[in-house]
Parts: sequence; C-alpha cells; structure tokens
Amino acid sequence: MPDKTAQFPDEYLELLRSNGGRVTPIVTALLQHLHESKRVYSPQQIKDELNNLLRCDIGFPTIYRAIDRLLQCRLLYRMYRDDGRTMFFLCRHPENKHHHHFICTVCNRVFEIEMCIAHQYESHVAEHLEVTITKHIFQLEGICKECLSDSAPRRRKQ
Repeated sequence: MPDKTAQFPDEYLELLRSNGGRVTPIVTALLQHLHESKRVYSPQQIKDELNNLLRCDIGFPTIYRAIDRLLQCRLLYRMYRDDGRTMFFLCRHPENKHHHHFICTVCNRVFEIEMCIAHQYESHVAEHLEVTITKHIFQLEGICKECLSDSAPRRRKQ
C-alpha cells in the first residue's frame, strides 16, 4: 500500500487539469502509486495494483481511460518490451519537454536522463537524406547499480 506521507507533486494534478483532464480517485491513486514505485507496469499490473489499493473492482475500460488521460498530459510514457508487451511509467519531469529514460530490466525501476545525444544524429540524417526530423524515440534498458550489486540472483519482475 502506498505511503501516504510521500505525496506526489501538485504539478501533476495541475498539468492534468490544464489539459482538460479530470482528477478522479482512480487517477490520483495511479499517480500516487507510480510516483512512489518509480517502476514500469503493464495495464494488467496497473489494474491489479489499483484494485488492491482502492479495494474495489476497476475494469479495463476505466484503467485505459486513466492511462490515456495521463499519456495525453505527458505524465505517463509508453514503452514496448521485447516480448511485445506494452508497459507504462510515470515521467517525473513532464515539464522538461525533451529527455529520455533508463529502465532496469531486473527491478523495472525508471531513471530520468537529462541529456540527449540524438540531436547530432538527427542533423546528420536530415542533411544526408534531405528530410525533416520531427521526433525521435530513444530508450535505454539495462541493469541498475542496485541490481548489479545484489549478490543473490533476482528474476525480472513481470
């Protein structure tokens, strides 16, 4: 259960409202859980976590509406696993228009990366192919420092 003392920043709700989103108990619980856990989740995991936290039976249509609302506000990011599953995680700096993320494949923790080296690559591609680059998607995955230092082998959290 979430630690109620570790409240997520008010900026999340302000951003949601400024983009026409409703602040519901489900969205608030989802933001709180993602803020505290700092991990990636599948829609099924989000559903299970929220049903457990709120002690109710939330259906997938409600879960996907909440996910879509947070994606539109850039509070939530989507990623794709090698096995084809779609996963979601909270972007802790949505006001920063351009940054990237590192995701640990052992514990599923998400780390913010405040720099981007892709801009030089974009310029090179644009010049040589005579195209205009409108966006890029750059995702780093690997094993975080904490998981590397664990002496006991750990299985990937699904």
